[in-house]
Amino acid sequence: MGVHRSAAVPAGSSRSEERELRIVLEIERGGPCSLDDLAGRVLDVDVRLDEETCNVDATVKDDEDDQVRTVFFTDDLCDHCPGKIFAKHDCLPRYRRIDDGSFIMETYASDTDTVAEIVNEVRTISDHVSVKSIVPTDDGEVSEIDIVDLTSLTNKQRRALHYAKEAGYYDSGESVPLDHLAERMGVSTSALSQLLQRAEANVLRQLDCDC
Repeated sequence: MGVHRSAAVPAGSSRSEERELRIVLEIERGGPCSLDDLAGRVLDVDVRLDEETCNVDATVKDDEDDQVRTVFFTDDLCDHCPGKIFAKHDCLPRYRRIDDGSFIMETYASDTDTVAEIVNEVRTISDHVSVKSIVPTDDGEVSEIDIVDLTSLTNKQRRALHYAKEAGYYDSGESVPLDHLAERMGVSTSALSQLLQRAEANVLRQLDCDC
């Protein structure tokens, strides 16, 4: 499935409070999802959860006849659905991307303790959860912490950075030959060099360093 957005409304929550953080998580899927049954390319999807059911309203485009249609269905809420954990903490989960093996999910939280609780609980139903970004919602507030949104990198760029970091390529005092790292990744040295340069440039642009 392609990139799309959705929202789920936690039941029983009507209070108003400030949400200071925007969080993006990549969550390995713990099993099949009802959204897999949608035929065609998903342009937009709205997912609303309650204690027992998953209600989906999706806009889907059929690439064969180029027709766009709206599909609605209701299904039992899966035991491995991460959205119900977000809702438990009164956070709206937004499904930014749904792949065969993972969800990219976004939500807003009031503090980092809530983020930690959500991540820890999602790990009970998923083998792998990673925080892609934590960004303050108040852009005007100066923070000593620079935030990098890893979802802005391509999968190949993230993979290259991961391999380089794990191999100690960026560690002080280490000398890891680029060709050895490229061989480990199964790409050419020039291809790896380009991937790292583009990924590093992306990160630096986000940091907007004033040195």
